[in-house]
Amino acid sequence: MENKKKKIIEVICKEGICPLCGAEVEYGMRENRDCGGIQEWECPECGATGNEGFDRTFDGNHYDVHTADGTPVDIRNPAPAEQKQAAEPTADTNRKYVVVCYAVHDESVASHDTFHNEEAACRFLKEDAENTYDEELNSSSEDTKASVKLDICPSGTHAKLSSCGGDYVWTWEIIAV
Repeated sequence: MENKKKKIIEVICKEGICPLCGAEVEYGMRENRDCGGIQEWECPECGATGNEGFDRTFDGNHYDVHTADGTPVDIRNPAPAEQKQAAEPTADTNRKYVVVCYAVHDESVASHDTFHNEEAACRFLKEDAENTYDEELNSSSEDTKASVKLDICPSGTHAKLSSCGGDYVWTWEIIAV
């Protein structure tokens, strides 16, 4: 089998659109995960294949993309202008990002914290979820430690923690307001 060198290109990814030629893709198998998943696709125009990632919705990225001849392509997705503007607030924007931690088992909001940019909100979400995970591990018996599960989505905007076989569940989400 011939070892093909990976091509590196820079594109702006869009849901349902081939990142190589811009045609609409056809979907195949879908792999669901706690905070989203992966959706296989094939382009009927250029023959490229790949996977779309999604966090309950399309996450803005394509993974494992190959040209029609099987050459892997490394897709680099620069943030669209509107995402860059939201992450770096200017004087004319009052956008805030609220990290909400919901205790599913109590049916209540465990915490909410407000940030001026999405990057800071994502950092906080990750730290808060990991701290809660550590607390659950430390308070679990050796028999139940394996049931403590934390899933933080690749985009960093959602997380889910379950403990005691799912009897205790927390979710985190970032809401832009």
